Amino acid sequence: MIKRNSLTFDEDAPISEIIKRLRNIVNCKKIDRSHLSDKKVDIANSLLDALVFKCTQLTEKALFNAEATLHKNEKNEQNTTFSQFQENFSYSDALRGMRKPHTILVYPAKDSSEAASVEEILKNTIRPEANVKIREFRKVKNQGVAVSCDSVKDIQSIISRLDGDNSAKEKVSHRMPGKRHPSIIIYDLPNTITDQEVQEALRTYTEDGENLRTRLKLKGRKPDTSHWVMEAPRQHFLQLKRFRKIAVNWNMFQIKEFFHVKRCQFCQAFGHTRQNCMYTVPNCGICADRHSTSYCRSNFQLCINCEESNRNSATPPVSFNKVSSTCLKTLKVLQINLGRTKAANDTLHPTSDKLQSDLLLLQEPYIYDSQIKGIPQSWNIFNSISNKAAVIIPSRQLHAALISCKQNTVAVKIQTGQQPTTFISAYSSPYSNIQETLLEIQEIISSLPREKIFIGADLNGHNTLWGYSDVNSRGTAIEEFILANNLFINNSSDAPPTFTRNSSKGWPDLSLCTQQMIGEIANWEVLEEPSLSDHHYIEITIDSSVKKNLPLPF
Repeated sequence: MIKRNSLTFDEDAPISEIIKRLRNIVNCKKIDRSHLSDKKVDIANSLLDALVFKCTQLTEKALFNAEATLHKNEKNEQNTTFSQFQENFSYSDALRGMRKPHTILVYPAKDSSEAASVEEILKNTIRPEANVKIREFRKVKNQGVAVSCDSVKDIQSIISRLDGDNSAKEKVSHRMPGKRHPSIIIYDLPNTITDQEVQEALRTYTEDGENLRTRLKLKGRKPDTSHWVMEAPRQHFLQLKRFRKIAVNWNMFQIKEFFHVKRCQFCQAFGHTRQNCMYTVPNCGICADRHSTSYCRSNFQLCINCEESNRNSATPPVSFNKVSSTCLKTLKVLQINLGRTKAANDTLHPTSDKLQSDLLLLQEPYIYDSQIKGIPQSWNIFNSISNKAAVIIPSRQLHAALISCKQNTVAVKIQTGQQPTTFISAYSSPYSNIQETLLEIQEIISSLPREKIFIGADLNGHNTLWGYSDVNSRGTAIEEFILANNLFINNSSDAPPTFTRNSSKGWPDLSLCTQQMIGEIANWEVLEEPSLSDHHYIEITIDSSVKKNLPLPF
C-alpha cells in the first residue's frame, strides 16, 4: 500500500478496479465535485473510455504475441513446415474439433431418500482410474446433472458404471436428452383457462390424442391474459401453424411459431449470450458507442444492430435503442368516426402522437371549406369525394399511393414487407343504401386479387358476429359481402362498444382484412382514450415490416 498526499491505493489492484473508482469520483453528485463542469465531466469520461480501449488492445496484443511465440516453438520442435501442414490438414480435420459434446442426464431416483447430491454420487462412482474424459458438469432442473463428454464411448462407460453399481443404481436414474421440438405460441389466453381445456382444443386440430408440452407462459398484452408457449412434434407443428387462429372455449386466439432469440447484453448481438461472447470491448445498448450500457449518459439513442446492418447502404441511422419496441417493425393503425365534431378533430393530433400511430382510418371528420380541420399540413391526407371517409399518414417516412377515390370510399397502398398492403376507409350512413358503399369496396377488392387488404369502415349494420344482440337488413348485407369476398372480421365478439351516446351503445365500426393478411394482425383493441366523439378509438397493430420512403444511393 502506497500513500501520497493523504491518498492511498493498492499497487496490486487491477486496472478495471482503478478505472471504476475514477468513474465514481467523476460521476458523483455535483456537491462533491463542484470544481468539475459538465463539459469537463464529459471529457473525463471520454478519456476513461479511451483508457479502457487502450488497455484492452494491449492485453489482446500481448495474448496474440504469446500465442504466436508458443505456436512457433511447437512448429520448431515438430520440425513441420507450413506447406507440409497444409498438405496434411483437411476440412474434416478442422471440423472434427468443433463437434458438439455428447450428454447424459442423471437425476435422483424417485424412491430414493438419500441426501447426497447427484454430483457426489457420480464422483464416487466414476473414479479417476476409469479413464472417462468428462468435459463439463452442469446442473439442470429437478436436482439433476448434465454430464458432457467428447465421445459416445465415454457416455457408454458412465452408463455401464451406473448400472453396474447397485448402490448408485438405487440412488440415481439416467436418460439421454430428447430432441427439442419446434414451439408455437398462443396469444392472450385468459388466466382462468385450464391446461386441460387448451389440450382438448389442440387435439381437435392435430387429430391426435397426445398432449403437447407447455414450455412457459408469458404476460399477455391484455389484462388477466397470458401467452402460452407449447412444444409440438413436427407434424403437429405444421398443422397448427397453418391454421393461424384456433378456437378455445368458443373464442378465437391467434397462434404463431415461437422463436426463442438469444441476445448478448455485452455486445448487443443476437444468437448468443454474454457467457459465450467473443468480444472484449462492449457495445452500448443505448447510443451504440464502445462502452458499457451502465456507464452511458447520452441522450441520443441508436440501435447498434441496425446501425451495423445499414452501414454500407443509404439507410440513415435509426434513433431507437436495441430494446425499443420501434425495432419490432410493427404498423399501428388508428380507426375512428369523428362524428363531424371540431373537438374530436382537434383531439386527433395529440392522441395520434401519444399512441405513435402510423396510419389513420377516419370516417365523418369535421370539414370546413372542403378541408379536414385540425390536421397538421405535414400529414398526407387522402379523402373520399364526399369527404365522409379519409386515410391519413402522419409519418413522412411512409410513402402511400392513392389507389381509388370514390363517393364514400378511399383506398391507398403502402409497401409493407415483400408485398404491398391496401388500406380502405369507408362510410355508410344508417339512412343511405348500404349497397352503394359495399359496391365501391367490392370494385377495389376485385381490382386487387390475392393482395393484402385492410378495411376500416363505419357501415352502421347490426349483426351478432361483431357484438350486437340482433341482426338487421344492413347487417345481413354486410355479412353476405364478407362471406362473398372471403374477408375476416378482426373485431372481438366480447369487445366494448365502439359507439356510445347517452344510454345507447353499438358496434357499427368494423375492421376487416383479406385472408393473406390475417396472420399479421397482432392486436385489435377498443381504447379508453378520450376522443370527444360518440365513437371510440380502435387501435390495430399489424406485425409487418414497413418499407420506408428513403433516398436511393447515387
